[in-house]
Amino acid sequence: MFNIIRKIILLIFFSFTACIYNEKDRIKINTDEIILEVNNSEVKNVIKKYKNKTMQINGKIVSKGFPKDKIPLKNASYVIFGEVDNNGSLFFTGNTIIQCYFDKVVVHDLNESDIITVNCKLKNIYTGYKQTKKIVFYKGEIIARSVN
Repeated sequence: MFNIIRKIILLIFFSFTACIYNEKDRIKINTDEIILEVNNSEVKNVIKKYKNKTMQINGKIVSKGFPKDKIPLKNASYVIFGEVDNNGSLFFTGNTIIQCYFDKVVVHDLNESDIITVNCKLKNIYTGYKQTKKIVFYKGEIIARSVN
């Protein structure tokens, strides 16, 4: 009986320690800060600094969607943070956006202009159409939301 109680106490202790370690190890940053860092630094250095690390990012949603036609993302969803031009386009010359993918469809209850906090990991940074930079995060999990 004593061994069972000891094992339970150890399990609780290690679980609690892991939670504290994960919270301390998480990088907290808002979307404006990460966009500024990507725009002012070498992209490869930003990737090296943040790649596959758990990050907690906070920002205002400018778009959302469902990459349902792309396997294996069939049941996924995403949000985009950043700026839009006067026509509502994300893809204007020199713009930098953040796209965060979720493994589930979680964006039905979210609206553009909602401010959310997401735990996620940096996947990569791409330069594309009109030299727009896209910072892609994955394994997103919404941990806080405020309606604007």
